[in-house]
Amino acid sequence: MVAAVLGAGGCASSRKKELGYELVAVSPASGVLSAAESVQLREGTWAWQVTLGDGVGQAVQRTREPTDEYDAAWVETEDSGRREYWAHDDDGNLVLRVVVEPADRAITFFEPPMIIAYRELAPDGPREQKVNMRVMD
Repeated sequence: MVAAVLGAGGCASSRKKELGYELVAVSPASGVLSAAESVQLREGTWAWQVTLGDGVGQAVQRTREPTDEYDAAWVETEDSGRREYWAHDDDGNLVLRVVVEPADRAITFFEPPMIIAYRELAPDGPREQKVNMRVMD
């Protein structure tokens, strides 16, 4: 379990206070986390704004919808045009099959598809996967 405390800016002084977190309690992992619990695939649109690091102030919007392109089940599209094609493999893992970057005029294929979330992830050690990336214009 991880507990965090968030702090927000808004001081009367001219100093800028960044949003952040502080760990206040940590305990060992237990149980098993499933891909369905960690990444819920459903149609919709999500928007957020970058508050720290590169791109501060930038607004980002992503839309997820069903697809059959590139042998995927879902496509996530950013307002920039970037598209990620996701599916479940034969083992039930959530995988990334293809990324299309229109701004770079590039398409990336992952062979085998890159695991984003394992069907089940237990706290019994690391997981590893070797993936080939083929980038084409």
